[in-house]
Amino acid sequence: MNKTDISVIMPIYNGEKYLEETLDSLLKQTYKDFEIICIDDASTDTTRDILQRYRRTDDRIRILKNAEHAGAAFSRNRGIRAAAGKYITFLDGDDIFEEDMFYAARNAMIEHSLDLVMYEIKTVSSEHIYEKQSVPRNDRFIEKYCMSPFSVCECEPIEFLNWSDSPWSKLYRKDFIINNRLEFQSLPSSNDVYFVNMALFLAEKVLMLNDRRVMVYAREHNVSTRISSNRDPMCAYKAMEKIGTELVGREIFPRAFQHYYHKLFFALIFAVRKTKDEEKAMGFYNFLQQEGVDRLTRLTPDYRKKIDQYIYQLSEKYKKE
Repeated sequence: MNKTDISVIMPIYNGEKYLEETLDSLLKQTYKDFEIICIDDASTDTTRDILQRYRRTDDRIRILKNAEHAGAAFSRNRGIRAAAGKYITFLDGDDIFEEDMFYAARNAMIEHSLDLVMYEIKTVSSEHIYEKQSVPRNDRFIEKYCMSPFSVCECEPIEFLNWSDSPWSKLYRKDFIINNRLEFQSLPSSNDVYFVNMALFLAEKVLMLNDRRVMVYAREHNVSTRISSNRDPMCAYKAMEKIGTELVGREIFPRAFQHYYHKLFFALIFAVRKTKDEEKAMGFYNFLQQEGVDRLTRLTPDYRKKIDQYIYQLSEKYKKE
């Protein structure tokens, strides 16, 4: 296997509609030393033909094919094992990227010896996906997150909610992923929540890229067949449960419990509100009241009453209604 600097891991399932645009966007990167590992998740459209056509013109594109449809988590984990790069990122096959994304992220990784670097992502509609955008940042934000490395536990717990659960807004050091045995969780939805949050909890040196430009333009879809249109809230619950279990098992919980509980209860609230099926949402809420919240807080009963008062009241709220 030839060594390369950055490995792009891209799971694709029936992605023919936007795949060419995404590959063209990646191949325009100003930094050129990368590979694109495309995992065809048993697509039934022309995805395979498109990938083979691009592969013939650019040998940085590698194609893996799943024998059967296995989902994004399986495909990303397979991509990690196949990656030759020193750094890894996880991108989707329907998004568009700023041309300097790799150049800027890699420079930050090297300059500060980071475990991972984060950059700006924005969800936009297809008609606006090529419009360049930037985000406002105040001096305090830049000083705190963009100038020198930090760890999550050095931040205020409420600030942890600022960091996206999306894997595609980050560049990771591959050794960091391998040494910490990080994998994507096998779930129908929310399968990236565990990976991203555990990476943030475990990383000793994190930085937000000191660049206001949006680097990833995530395409907004309003299609009823997409998972995101009808997510199962129990997947979000299982992801947060696994994070809690791992934090305890890896002996990280004593320094991370405030951050975990902040993330946990806001994630549960979000899961209820984003469930479009009213019956499913009510069933999930009843589950939280009857056993779900207690099951999570029983992971570490000694810490429950040490958490922030507002978050503690949120946990009690499920029992009272």
